[in-house]
Amino acid sequence: MFAYDSANISREFAPALRQVARIMSKRPRIKALITGHTDSNGSDSYNLDLSMRRAESVADLISAEGIERSRLRTEGRGEQEPIASNATEQGQQQNRRVEMILMRPQRGDRVRRN
Repeated sequence: MFAYDSANISREFAPALRQVARIMSKRPRIKALITGHTDSNGSDSYNLDLSMRRAESVADLISAEGIERSRLRTEGRGEQEPIASNATEQGQQQNRRVEMILMRPQRGDRVRRN
């Protein structure tokens, strides 16, 4: 999803994010938790910042597609939750990612009315 040391969204990944925005626009009560990740290159503090910038980049793109920013929560996890080995380039590429969870309100959740 991301090049080494970058928070720029790859061209291949952008269409999938636009599809998420379309889904969210049809379901205005759904919110998203966007979590950024990195490979293990770099310091813990740098990777934590980079992972947050990646999550923010995704939120910015979805927001630019018309989704209210208040529906998008971002967080960075740095290198703490790899899904592949950081010992290989292929594994590092897999770890440079953003995960997204779409959530709908549960019963009892307060819904704001305008």
